[in-house]
Amino acid sequence: MWAEKDYFSFDVASRERGFVEYSDDAQFSQAMFSIAELAKDRILALRKRFATVEKVAANLDATKAPLNESPWQTFHAAIALGCAGREKRSRLRFDEIAAWTPDHDWGRVLKGDAAQMASLLQDPLSFKAAVKCRIERCRALLKMPAAKRLDVFH
Repeated sequence: MWAEKDYFSFDVASRERGFVEYSDDAQFSQAMFSIAELAKDRILALRKRFATVEKVAANLDATKAPLNESPWQTFHAAIALGCAGREKRSRLRFDEIAAWTPDHDWGRVLKGDAAQMASLLQDPLSFKAAVKCRIERCRALLKMPAAKRLDVFH
């Protein structure tokens, strides 16, 4: 949620199952139950995988999609690494974005956001405060209630 936007995006996701054709209530009910069970299992796995900011950073940094295919992945990794106190690795990921030549307006905005956040890395408290502000603004854009706690950045 540190990417300020007024829509939800699922940047760590994959399609789990294909389309389920309806043939009758019993068949469809069983298929939906099976999908719900799978969703529950995936949610529990994601909660473990992203339980701490350190785990978020490690998981996002481990995904090495080419920048042109997934610039958001690089941005999210850079932010998470900075929040986890891994300044050098965060800077390397921000540098990847700085070297990128986007061909869309949203890419140029992303590149500017990355440059602004990279400029704060030398002061961890300022960096984390900026991330918290970005999360708060994103929550407001999404019309979500303010977070009661944002102390996940130890």
